Amino acid sequence: MAIRRGTSLICLATEEGVFLAADDLVYAEHEGQAIPLQRDFRKVGAINTTLIGTAGLMIDTDIKYDVNDWIPALVNEGATPDGLPSSVADKIYRKLEEIFKPAEPLVLQGFWKGYKPGDRIVNYAVAGYTKNFKRPYIFEVGVEINRCNDGLTFVEPIHHQKPLPHRVWFGEDHHFERAEDGLEPEYAIWRSSTDAAYPDVVHAFPNSAQRLQEAVACEVGCIKVEAHFNAQKVGSKVNVVLVDRNSRSVLSASF
Repeated sequence: MAIRRGTSLICLATEEGVFLAADDLVYAEHEGQAIPLQRDFRKVGAINTTLIGTAGLMIDTDIKYDVNDWIPALVNEGATPDGLPSSVADKIYRKLEEIFKPAEPLVLQGFWKGYKPGDRIVNYAVAGYTKNFKRPYIFEVGVEINRCNDGLTFVEPIHHQKPLPHRVWFGEDHHFERAEDGLEPEYAIWRSSTDAAYPDVVHAFPNSAQRLQEAVACEVGCIKVEAHFNAQKVGSKVNVVLVDRNSRSVLSASF
């Protein structure tokens, strides 16, 4: 089981701030079955006021890719000279090319046979502000199996520019989408999970605007719904990193 995967990752940008939320589970697949392997796995982090989160491939010993090392290395390297989220996204894109380009022949060898053409192997979300903190920026970067199934496609940074609030997510989402559609039993579990998380969110981020606190609790609830019904792939602990626009500070907590 050299390949280990992780879900789910949600990024939400609002007028009051932007945050990333991710579950804490890493799993492997064996004969079509997901096998939980590691909990308390952190998939989100920050470089100064730029947030970074990942979903998909977490650890691959054959190509020496390990998020445990990768995100801390990015953080230790520090921000790009201009400090822009777009520059951090470009930096991640270049580093993904550096690591995954030599592994392209493995596609033809069936090394990633669980993926279909066009499937993402790894996803990154990058979010944050420029120096004036006028509005949040979200970028998406990734690596996927190409359409011919004989190599890799490196997805250059995609700038998400829809009106706020705007959400981008990767990974398992079947059950939390049902909850959002008001379908049971997911909806009831989402409501109870969100209500239970809200006091903890307020305690963790006491100076954030109420609307931002409520948004965090809702997304934590979404991931917990997915974990409830999809426990082999999604962990019940949710890690959050947040940039508060008013205080211009980066905050983090687990729920």
